[in-house]
Amino acid sequence: MFRTRCPFAQEKCATDVPKIDRVSETQEVACHFHDSI
Repeated sequence: MFRTRCPFAQEKCATDVPKIDRVSETQEVACHFHDSI
């Protein structure tokens, strides 16, 4: 959904649903690349 506006989006973003990772007590992220950006 966000991939069309994300400057880091790659082909994988269009074909694979990312898992939701908790990055803090109050934040979660669903991105294949959140560790590298």
